[in-house]
Amino acid sequence: MINKPIFLIGMMGSGKSSLAKALSRELSIPLLDTDLEIEKQVGLTIAQMFSKHGEAFFRAKEQELINSLTTEPKIVACGGGLPCHHELMQKLLDKGIVVYLEAPVKVLFERISTGKERPLLSGFDDFNWLFAERNAVYQQAHYSVDARWTEQQVLSACLELLSTNPS
Repeated sequence: MINKPIFLIGMMGSGKSSLAKALSRELSIPLLDTDLEIEKQVGLTIAQMFSKHGEAFFRAKEQELINSLTTEPKIVACGGGLPCHHELMQKLLDKGIVVYLEAPVKVLFERISTGKERPLLSGFDDFNWLFAERNAVYQQAHYSVDARWTEQQVLSACLELLSTNPS
């Protein structure tokens, strides 16, 4: 039985949002997508926030959101940069179970290169630099799951992990 939040972390394209929805359904635990929640609270897309208020504003909103979370069970899909700012990785580790959805940088870039607007992404070199910068933080997670697998395989691996290591 899960008795605390499960935080999904990783780069954009790792499947955090999709996995969060699937885990929420499977475990009957509420879902929180930090990016969507902040967009809802502020009334702007992330790209608009970056453009209008800057990255520091957005990162402060992430910090406020994580600080406001209780330790009640929930599935939390974290924005890609969230654990890397304001010592939020340590807060995630202290508040819940942190699962890193890990994949090679080229696989992740291929997945997102045709996707929605990304404020910190303008090409592979930028993405590779961002990946290298964030990966050391991501590696601190309690667990890692190979995000190259199919969505069902990743879900099964997470469920197995959580059933054998619930807290």
